[in-house]
Amino acid sequence: MSRFLNSIIDPAGLTPHGFCLAWEPGLIWLQAASDAVVALAYYSIPLALLHFVWRRRDLAFRWVFWLFAAFIMACGTTHVFGALTLWLPIYWLDGVTKAITAALSLATACILWPLIPKALALPSPEELQHVNATLRESEERFRSAMLHSAIGMALVAPSGKWLQVNEAVCQITGYEVEELLGLTFQEITYPEDLNTDLSHVAALLSGETTNYRMEKRYVRKDGSLVWVLLAVSLVRDPAGQPLYFISQIENIHERKRAEAELRESEERLRQAEKMTALGQLAGGIAHDFNNVLQAIEGSVSLIRRHSPSNATVARLTDIVEGATRRGSSVTRRLLSFARLDELRAEPIDVSAMLCDLGEVLRHTLGSNVITRVAVASGLPLMLADRGQLETVLVNLGTNARDAMPNGGILNLSATARLVVDEHHSSGLTPGPYVQLSVADTGTGMDPATLARAVEPFFTTKPQGKGTGLGLSMARGFAEQSGGILTINSELGKGTTVTVCLPAARTNAVTDLKPFTDNTALASPGTPRILLVDDEALVREVIAAQLTELGCQVIQADSGTTAIALVDAGEQIDLFVSDLSMPGMDGVALIRTLQSRGFCAPAILLTGYAAEVDSFDDSAFTLLRKPVSEAQLAEQVTALLRSVVTCG
Repeated sequence: MSRFLNSIIDPAGLTPHGFCLAWEPGLIWLQAASDAVVALAYYSIPLALLHFVWRRRDLAFRWVFWLFAAFIMACGTTHVFGALTLWLPIYWLDGVTKAITAALSLATACILWPLIPKALALPSPEELQHVNATLRESEERFRSAMLHSAIGMALVAPSGKWLQVNEAVCQITGYEVEELLGLTFQEITYPEDLNTDLSHVAALLSGETTNYRMEKRYVRKDGSLVWVLLAVSLVRDPAGQPLYFISQIENIHERKRAEAELRESEERLRQAEKMTALGQLAGGIAHDFNNVLQAIEGSVSLIRRHSPSNATVARLTDIVEGATRRGSSVTRRLLSFARLDELRAEPIDVSAMLCDLGEVLRHTLGSNVITRVAVASGLPLMLADRGQLETVLVNLGTNARDAMPNGGILNLSATARLVVDEHHSSGLTPGPYVQLSVADTGTGMDPATLARAVEPFFTTKPQGKGTGLGLSMARGFAEQSGGILTINSELGKGTTVTVCLPAARTNAVTDLKPFTDNTALASPGTPRILLVDDEALVREVIAAQLTELGCQVIQADSGTTAIALVDAGEQIDLFVSDLSMPGMDGVALIRTLQSRGFCAPAILLTGYAAEVDSFDDSAFTLLRKPVSEAQLAEQVTALLRSVVTCG
């Protein structure tokens, strides 16, 4: 050991450095110790730099730190060789190390100088502090604006979880803040709107869009629905990864309700326009069809009169008269549907009517439908057009049978109802009513079908099995009679149609005396009747009927011709005219003749009552086509008996 130490400190073994160091052991050890300490220091600096760079992965110019660490490591190595070469002649290795160090130092110097401006541009601690303060202030302003915004504002995670919400969102959804933060937007979105919303979210996350807007519904905490306008954008981090959604949520529930009410109003307007158009069409059809029926009715009565003993003729005329009555009933129902017909209201014993109708329906609807009738005791009389009401009830019974293909129960019931509220939700005016219900145990209707059930021409029956007018006509009849029609139905549980009509003010039913077919004129002489009608066929038939009654008939095909006959001095005891004629209608003709001193009584014939709604009928007697021979004879006889001399 002592030999080794002696060899180290023996100046004879030193390298030529010994000449430079004057062979002083103290100076040699000073050099060696200093190089060793510098080398250790240099080696520790790269380790510190590497640790710093490794921990701060967001550091700018990280590669410069790596290069500087390599340079410092090379510098430390040169000092190691500076100490070793005091004893070992390894000058080539020392030179190579210095060359590497020189290269690294040169590279560092060349790179460092251009980076100095960029490094100087980096913010100072004071600047960073100021920027951070500004950022905090901005975030606080955003937070305050979000929390106090009049519309809903929320931050939502990419998973759908609510991260932050303001009070407006809580008001819209009905949840407290803490409750919402424990939910996702998927959990409170109405199921029918969820898929659309999720497709927009997927497009945002994939980068296809940067934002989206949609109208959707939330399910509130109380279970009700609320419409909102949703505007969503996505915030990403510097690496492009999604951070959160910013959602603006505006409550548009009132606007949507107003839009729905507007659509309903527009639909009612379209319905009214449709009904007006149908009414005009119905009026024209009724006028022309009733003219045809008038000709048929009159001709059949003439045939019957001229062949009283012919059984075959009697049978055939009965058939034709029955068909005529059916045709007249069709026009009346059509006009009732269009609300152009004048209903002939009379007090009706509902109990007796339903019992009779129940018997008819039992034989009509088939054995697999059980018909039951239930009428409350003490029921007041109903004021309605009996024929129209029976038609409505038969149609409802037929609809019920069709809804029960495998059979079922049809319940006909009647109860009294009193409306006292002037603004009743049903729209009925205060007073007593009788409520008729037709209930079945059939298939029922879903909400969509029920909503359209009373639309004209809407039907669920197969092609050719239904016109779609039955319920619409029934509602028209009910409303025209001063009542209402309501429908309650549930799929699989049957349907109940309720007709509520006014009660009569009297409890006595008056029996109406029918006209006889053997009416004869009781006035002396031969009455002269001026008959005016633009339809030649109708005019000829009525003229023949009046002639059969013992009248002398003067015919005119227009109002102008009639005025000319009167002006020419024709003596007229009675005036019979069609109401609707080209040029001058019947009312205008009567007024013109009266203005010229013509004071004979007048009869107007009309196809439907709406034609004379705006006229004062005190100047004439109105008969609705088709007019039977008995009706015509009775009115002619009554008017001729009442003729007085004009002053």
